[in-house]
Amino acid sequence: MASSAPNGKRGFISFTFDLGAVVAAIIALVGGILLGLGVLGNTAHVSRPTPTAEVGKIPLAMVATYTPYPANPTYTPYPTYAPNPTYTPNPTYAPNPTYTPYPTYTALAPGQPAPTVAPATTTGMTPAPPSKMVLYEADWSSGLNGWPGTFGWKALNGILLNDGSYSDSWKYWIAAPYQSKDTADYAVEAEIQLVRNPGCGSFGIVVRSAYQGGIHICPRPRISFRSKTDVIEEYDYSSPGSEWHKYRIEARGNTFRVIIDDAVAIEVIDNRNLSGGTVGLWSDRTQINVRSFKVSAP
Repeated sequence: MASSAPNGKRGFISFTFDLGAVVAAIIALVGGILLGLGVLGNTAHVSRPTPTAEVGKIPLAMVATYTPYPANPTYTPYPTYAPNPTYTPNPTYAPNPTYTPYPTYTALAPGQPAPTVAPATTTGMTPAPPSKMVLYEADWSSGLNGWPGTFGWKALNGILLNDGSYSDSWKYWIAAPYQSKDTADYAVEAEIQLVRNPGCGSFGIVVRSAYQGGIHICPRPRISFRSKTDVIEEYDYSSPGSEWHKYRIEARGNTFRVIIDDAVAIEVIDNRNLSGGTVGLWSDRTQINVRSFKVSAP
């Protein structure tokens, strides 16, 4: 410890030492160093002085203290996600059936009679419902009875016939002496016989003054439904031969059906001609006989 000269006079400063305190401090310092180096960590017989404010009067700040490392934190595991759902594949559709093409027909020489061919099959075609109330029915037992006798048309033995001398299905068609004034929805039905294969010609029924449905042969036979400007639907069909067949066209709103021998052959929608009650027949370079013609409710 240091002390000053008495009486406030200058003099030499003298020091006194506490030898026990110095030794204790040195021991504490060496012990702290060895403890830090791990030397005394496992030595049980070495006593460790308690670092207090009274030990050798050394400040506690000088005594090394060690803070243990914290334990490893506990990590939350990742959540388990549900697997993606299994999707049902699209169904496999059966391919469209393969249709056997119709044979190629050879045009007949002038004067050569048409061969007799079995009537067209109706397999797979939708049966038509029975006819409803009759609005008009032709009677040629006493002549044309109001039908035009132009463009090769004439009456014979109660039958309306055409001699095939005109070539334009729209220019030379004839109107029946009946017009539906109250409705444009009706069905027209006629029994027609092909007298001779024309090589290239057609015949059938006219509805609403704007649509034709019937048979076209040039050279192979086709069934078709047409307007004055285009073919709406058409496909190959069996030759009618020389047998009698029943042809029917139904007009209901914008839906039209062509029916042959009570089986639906064509069904289409067309929005252009929704009115008109004029009906009739046409023949283009084709000799035909017509033994019945009637208009009924659809």
